[in-house]
Amino acid sequence: MKSKVGIIVIFSLLILSCAAPYNRNFPLIEKGMTVSEVTTLIGKPISAESGPDDSKILYYRLASSLLDTDGSDTREYFVVSLEGKVIGYGERKDSITVMREARQFTAAWNAAKLMAPKSQ
Repeated sequence: MKSKVGIIVIFSLLILSCAAPYNRNFPLIEKGMTVSEVTTLIGKPISAESGPDDSKILYYRLASSLLDTDGSDTREYFVVSLEGKVIGYGERKDSITVMREARQFTAAWNAAKLMAPKSQ
């Protein structure tokens, strides 16, 4: 019995470690904040790139629910800064992001169907 509980605990931790970090602080970001303040508020970005006029674009992937263990409720966000200050931010809605979200939803839906009891 103890070994079953141990296996369940290990499996649960593995699933949770794959999930995006839960963070409800994104709406607290404001124009004029420093990049350091943003990092303190929502953590390190998953990636960054240079934008026009020496701006920097930081990308985040955050879960919008504590229960998001499979990535189906994960959203992608961006923060644009110039000279270390936030000049724009929001949720990513480009075609690549939308397609990734659709794949995540489909995978989660298929996994849920596999776990459902089969009727005879």
